[in-house]
Amino acid sequence: MTWLKQIFRKNNSQTLIKSIEDIYFDLKSKNPDKDDHWLLANVFLKRYGNRGEAKQKGPELMRYIAYKDTFQFSVLGSPKSIRAFVLFVIYKELGDKEAEAKEFSELMNSVQRMQEEHRLIDEYRKRNPFTWNEIQAEKDSGSRYNLYGFLKAADELQDPEISERVQKELENLENR
Repeated sequence: MTWLKQIFRKNNSQTLIKSIEDIYFDLKSKNPDKDDHWLLANVFLKRYGNRGEAKQKGPELMRYIAYKDTFQFSVLGSPKSIRAFVLFVIYKELGDKEAEAKEFSELMNSVQRMQEEHRLIDEYRKRNPFTWNEIQAEKDSGSRYNLYGFLKAADELQDPEISERVQKELENLENR
C-alpha cells in the first residue's frame, strides 16, 4: 500500500472513530442511568437509523438490528465496548479488514470465552441491567423482533453449524 493510501485510510478511520465516540459520550452524559448496551444500540441508531435502507426496514426492525449488532460489544464494558464497536464500524463502513484486526480479535476473545463457558447472558445481565429489564418487560409483547429470544439463543448456540445457520437467517431478515 502506498504511503498516500495509508494516510488517507488513517484519516478516514480517525474521523470515523471521533464521530462515533462523540455520539457515544454525548449520549452517556445525557443518559447516565442507561447501560452500555442501550448506549451502543442508540449510537448505532443515530449512525444508521435515518438512512434510506433503515427507513425501508422500519423502526422496529432497525431497533432489533441495532441491539443485535451491539450485543456482544456491550458485555465488554466501557471503554472496551465502544472501542470494539468502533473497530467493527471501521470494517463495516471502510471495508478495512486490516485496521486494528489484532486489537479487535483480542477484545472479542473474552466474549468468545464467555460464550464457550455459558456465562454470556449472566455477564450481560450484570453489565446491562437497564437493557435486560427493558427486554424482559418486552418479551411477551408479541413483537416480531424479540430481543429476549435473541439473547437467550446467543447464550445457548454453541454448535457452530447451528450458529452459522442462525446468523444466515438473521442476515436474510436484515436484507429484506
